[in-house]
Amino acid sequence: MLNKRIRQLETEGLLPHSMIELLDQVRLFGNTSMHEDDEDPTKEDCSAARDFCDLFLTYAFSLPAKVAAAKSKLENSD
Repeated sequence: MLNKRIRQLETEGLLPHSMIELLDQVRLFGNTSMHEDDEDPTKEDCSAARDFCDLFLTYAFSLPAKVAAAKSKLENSD
């Protein structure tokens, strides 16, 4: 189901390819963690998943806020 939603975002061009790749990595990590009982995720796996999540949150929330703040500064500098 999540894969289908990610593919829809990709098809509709709502996210750049780099963000689609990032979401796929988080999805695959989650699938492995939930469905494979052989091994627990390593610290490195968890760290990489956290990094991917941080990158997505930066893209989705921090970056737009920083762009808006910079735009506001330019508009108010007149």
